[in-house]
Amino acid sequence: MPSVADNSSLKRKRAKVPEKASKRTKPKVSEDVGVDEGEDRQAKILQLEEGILQSKKNYNNIAILLEFASNQDDDLEVALFAAVSLCRVFLRLLASGSLSRKPGQSERETVVLQWLKGRLNDYKKLLIAALGNEATASTALTIAMRLLKAETQITSERGDATFPKQFLRDIVGALVRNRFEDVQEEFCEKYLGEYADVRLYAFEAVR
Repeated sequence: MPSVADNSSLKRKRAKVPEKASKRTKPKVSEDVGVDEGEDRQAKILQLEEGILQSKKNYNNIAILLEFASNQDDDLEVALFAAVSLCRVFLRLLASGSLSRKPGQSERETVVLQWLKGRLNDYKKLLIAALGNEATASTALTIAMRLLKAETQITSERGDATFPKQFLRDIVGALVRNRFEDVQEEFCEKYLGEYADVRLYAFEAVR
């Protein structure tokens, strides 16, 4: 599947970003990560991302990045840049096992795990919403399928052959409802024709 680390897709698609994934109160940006008007917000996004990867103490940065990614009134390129940054964050968290329950977890660790899963669900909702806008659908599809592939690989490595069916159903449902022919063709060519499991569960979702 294609990598989303390359920001070239952002240059192709610059338009309305999806609705906010959650109705929760907007996270407040603390002074140490505040974004003043004169600052380079893309650089700030990378700083927030790096903080998450360096320490669990910075997990709240995820909520700030979600706010960047879902802000329709801000710079649209910045919003998409944040969406790609979040993809890298969640891929790293999945690979490190931070989104999986472990034997002997403390109550505090369980609370953190549930919080992270909640933010991942918020992110997925944001991507599904982006599939409803023709201008952002291609980028959202690339990110969503990269995330789905990572989830599939992680469960397989753990000996749990659970496929993220619901996420794929949501993706397919959005593609069918919105009928953006170029994005539907992209899905068929890049994913449906290449991956047997995606093909199987996608046809199930359509039925």
